[in-house]
Amino acid sequence: MAGADAAAYADVHVEPTDVSFREAARVAREIAADGYASLGGGATESDAGVVLAGRLIEIMRGVLIPNGLSGVGYVEGDLEALTDAAVRA
Repeated sequence: MAGADAAAYADVHVEPTDVSFREAARVAREIAADGYASLGGGATESDAGVVLAGRLIEIMRGVLIPNGLSGVGYVEGDLEALTDAAVRA
């Protein structure tokens, strides 16, 4: 719009958290913004697996779920028996 003032908020992050949104909202209140526009689309379809895996890892770590076979008590010598059992299942 002609004659409208504008400001840019560039302290953005890939995969923003609630903290990022709260900070952006704080800045908007501070400058008494009448509105805002957001550009960008986040993850692409090809990124979805990586994003999902990252989120699942965060959740698992947050609730202390063991990571990997060693996390649940298996050792390298158990792999052949585990593989055989999985194939038979």
